[in-house]
Amino acid sequence: MKQCHVSRVALLALALALPAAAAAQQTGAAGAMQADTSHHGAHHAAMTEAQVRSALEGEGFRNVRDLEFEHGLWSADVDSADGNKIDVHLDPATGEVFPDTATARISENEVRAKLTAGGYQHIEDVEFDDGIWKAEARNAQGQKLNLRIAPTDGRVLHERID
Repeated sequence: MKQCHVSRVALLALALALPAAAAAQQTGAAGAMQADTSHHGAHHAAMTEAQVRSALEGEGFRNVRDLEFEHGLWSADVDSADGNKIDVHLDPATGEVFPDTATARISENEVRAKLTAGGYQHIEDVEFDDGIWKAEARNAQGQKLNLRIAPTDGRVLHERID
């Protein structure tokens, strides 16, 4: 009889502990999601596909197609206001649009300086392609990263371990 009582008490304690453990796990998952929404790992949940379409149309782009999220940015094929077919990238954190036809407002040297100031090392393969800067570098832990960088101010839009 006493053994049954211990089992019931143990089951009751377990039943009471499970919701607390689940809550702690959810908090941990939320923290991980929050960490992933930083400018270095912007998560596509910051803007939905519908919001991206609306933002692009608000900028005067038409016929949004092939919309996808990759390398921390939304990308799409669109028609510009003058009817030309172009590619665009969109920062999901700010909604800023980077058309592939735009020119960079900062130079390669400025990009390298911004990355160095941000703690990146061994900066290589810096190139302006499709309206954004791309580079490879190592972080403070020595991990090799692929970077996407804003052509307007040199901020890192996304980093991915290579």
